[in-house]
Amino acid sequence: MRVVAGKYRSRIITSGIRKNQKLLYRPTTDRARESLFNIISNVYDLEGKTCLDLFCGTGSVGIEMLSRGAAKVFFVDRNVNVIKSNRFRLGLESACVFQNDVLFFLRNFIRKSILPDLEYFDLIFADPPYKYNNYPLLIELVLKCGNLFILEHNDDYNPLAQFKRHIFLKRKIGKTIFTFFKIK
Repeated sequence: MRVVAGKYRSRIITSGIRKNQKLLYRPTTDRARESLFNIISNVYDLEGKTCLDLFCGTGSVGIEMLSRGAAKVFFVDRNVNVIKSNRFRLGLESACVFQNDVLFFLRNFIRKSILPDLEYFDLIFADPPYKYNNYPLLIELVLKCGNLFILEHNDDYNPLAQFKRHIFLKRKIGKTIFTFFKIK
């Protein structure tokens, strides 16, 4: 995997630890990431923004945000070994890594127990495992934390029925779906 564009363009992002030749993460593909950021650039200016990458895994989306001008990106995942390695190798000074359960992190951000000086995130990206069963709670919490929210998912989950008033864009790239929520 490589950074698609920006300051870190063409730099390699390690994809994680392999166990019995099976990748432990399902990183967003270069093609999907490039399409995602083409969409973002048409609707949002990342320059100087504070972003959050939930279920970050390798950190490829958050790294792309930094590469394209985000001022700071917070990465959250239960296992942070790969993102820490990528952060170190790329020299990402504006990357802050939290080893937490995503819902725990969001609840504590709302309570101001985590990052008390930060009012909200300009852009939040979440890429939960496709078999994730807590989408509604995740979305409800994220809607209290940011300005723009992008959820990566597949056809197994459709947020339209429950969150229609917040959704302003939905794009499918291969089997990957990006749903854009406008919060503020």
